[in-house]
Amino acid sequence: MYKAVTVGLGNIAWKMGSDSVSGASLCHRDSYEKNDKTILVGGYSPFRSDVELFSNSTDIKGYDSLSSMLEEVKPDIVSICSPENNHAENLEECIARKVPMIWLEKPATTSTSDSIKLENLRSSMSPMSKVLVNYQRRYTSSYQQVKDLLVREVYGKCLSVNINYSLGLVKNGSHMMDILNYLFPLEKLSLLWVEKKVDIQSPSFVLSTSDNIIIQVSGIESTFHNIDISVTFEEARVSVLHGGMTSRVENVKENDLFPGYYRLYDENPCTLKNSGFDFSFDKALSNLIDSFESDSEPLSNLATVLHSQRLVEAVLNQSIDA
Repeated sequence: MYKAVTVGLGNIAWKMGSDSVSGASLCHRDSYEKNDKTILVGGYSPFRSDVELFSNSTDIKGYDSLSSMLEEVKPDIVSICSPENNHAENLEECIARKVPMIWLEKPATTSTSDSIKLENLRSSMSPMSKVLVNYQRRYTSSYQQVKDLLVREVYGKCLSVNINYSLGLVKNGSHMMDILNYLFPLEKLSLLWVEKKVDIQSPSFVLSTSDNIIIQVSGIESTFHNIDISVTFEEARVSVLHGGMTSRVENVKENDLFPGYYRLYDENPCTLKNSGFDFSFDKALSNLIDSFESDSEPLSNLATVLHSQRLVEAVLNQSIDA
């Protein structure tokens, strides 16, 4: 059994439990309990009240010293679920101690320079820690199906992409940016335009691929969570809505009212399934363990995150110019 601990004792570490309908895990503790290769044996928080609540609720030992926990437990896996401003410091200590597997919450760090520094540190160690950054939407079947449609050109060539997101580019928008990076490698994209507006948290911007596919990203200053992605192909429009909770395919067919013209009709039945949470937490943990056992890199790692971080910083810098 791989021994696991959490750094941070908030909702994403252990309190969220699982989805009451599907049973999909919504936090690290729940995934550890469901995986037959792992056992959660400790949790750290600098706040004594969090430590006591965790220990009393779970019968798992809590610590108010990260160094003491790592030294005593010598964990195989560390989940870093601390506030994002502490990620770089926590990750550096785990890498330096050669923790075999690190499950890092997003955003990985608060700056590209920190991520580069930590990836360089990781690469210099022997053996290297495996670091999975928890952009779990990469592990849902709906986005994986869209990527397959793009690669195989099932509906012809991609013509354009339209994206809506809310709740800030750095936080909720980082999920959107990672999915964009998953579907279209960001190092091959050009930033054409950025909305310039004072104090904007969710700027809109326009990108272009090397094949001149235009990607329009619309930021929404709202109180609700929103990530919608629509990909228009030659023969269909494919949409993954509500962060993956809803999927839609519209096929190009002759207009039944105006012969000789064409329009989009909903595919029935829809071949793109609604994946919901799709056990993405559990799949991410399995991917981390598989990468360790096969000496490969997880699907979402510090290198993939760097592409997203660079683009986020470029967008914000141009937006701030206002």
